[in-house]
Amino acid sequence: MTDNFKIDVFKSLEEISEIELLHAPKTKLDSALIFFYSIFIYIFRLMLWVWLHFFLLLRGPKKGEIFQNIVIYFNGMLGDVSVHIPALTLIRKTYKNSIITCICNSEGFPIQDYLIALDLFDHCIAINSQPVIRNGFHFSMRDSNYSNIKADLFINFSPYSNRGVLGFVAREMVFAKMLGAKCYVGDTLSFYGTGRFSNQISRFFVKNEPRRSQFILRSLGLNPSDAVCDIPVVSSFASGFIKKNAAGSVKKYAVINPGAKFAVKRWPISHFAQISQYLHDQLGLEVYITGSKNEAPLGDEIAKLDGDQAISLCGKTSLLELVEILRGSELIITNDTGPMHLASLMNRPTVVIFGTRMSLTHWYPVGKYTTIIAHYHQDSFSFDDLGLKEHRLERIAPSFVIDQIEDFITRGILEPTYNVN
Repeated sequence: MTDNFKIDVFKSLEEISEIELLHAPKTKLDSALIFFYSIFIYIFRLMLWVWLHFFLLLRGPKKGEIFQNIVIYFNGMLGDVSVHIPALTLIRKTYKNSIITCICNSEGFPIQDYLIALDLFDHCIAINSQPVIRNGFHFSMRDSNYSNIKADLFINFSPYSNRGVLGFVAREMVFAKMLGAKCYVGDTLSFYGTGRFSNQISRFFVKNEPRRSQFILRSLGLNPSDAVCDIPVVSSFASGFIKKNAAGSVKKYAVINPGAKFAVKRWPISHFAQISQYLHDQLGLEVYITGSKNEAPLGDEIAKLDGDQAISLCGKTSLLELVEILRGSELIITNDTGPMHLASLMNRPTVVIFGTRMSLTHWYPVGKYTTIIAHYHQDSFSFDDLGLKEHRLERIAPSFVIDQIEDFITRGILEPTYNVN
């Protein structure tokens, strides 16, 4: 791949698929590997099908079938859960008389209050590890507390199926059986996760995670177009954090979200600070910086560089308050992280700085007013989360983000408090 310093701007998933092929064309070697890899994946898909239907005796649901008890399983944190909320809302509406239990392995992330506040489930259980332990071919429940949970239908929203982690998928199927399920949906194995060996061609197999729920809805006999793109109101407005004018109305504001799970996904703090200055000085918007308690140093540094015009809320809001702060904002500037998906689903004007360590098609969000900015270079598609290679996010200058903000203004999506100079 030629490192030509080109910055790309995307407003649709289709654009990304085309541009990535221009930057990194499919070679003859890629084509050969894809052919053999496809056979490899087909074999594992067949193994899972046999495992599911003949060993576990689980089947797919019939259209219109009624279920008394439904278990919905997640594995992940804020973004992993949020991207599927439109589908969850449709499932709740369809099975309004069913008892729906949500089990989420959130890896320690405090997500239970958020799940409960969505008002889509009768019961919510947050766990911190895989519920099933495997020892050779022997599987056992990690916790006896699951004995009171019953499932006629098990719906698997865990992202491991999409990422191709075969062992996780097999255990999740076993978990469904242990809960007494007769029906199971959710397996969409797209490539087998073999680490660096598959890096060269994994981008040709991965499917978009935020849109994977469309497959699950179809498996339930539901129409994905009936899933409304939105996030339910989960909290009263966090008025204690937001400035008001003399008349008592909330001052228009923008949100900056500088954190991310991995440091390699973070745009430079100095760049965020320049955007903060622009939003305040040129657009007349108040600026709030959001993030977790661990990201408080990032927020403090941006506020300091911005001359203390921005206000850092990092670690000061609950997850429920964060959702409503995003909902009330005029604009969000963020890295590729959970709040990005929340903002996009609520159709807030959002500019996202994406790294290219993996194909952007994997996590490209769902939303009408989301713009992605990315830079492809010689180390793109490295699947490196540890920062062992250069990720070059600093090459996406603040001016590229400002251009997209002004594009929102030109298109009438964003209205500044006063005119841009």
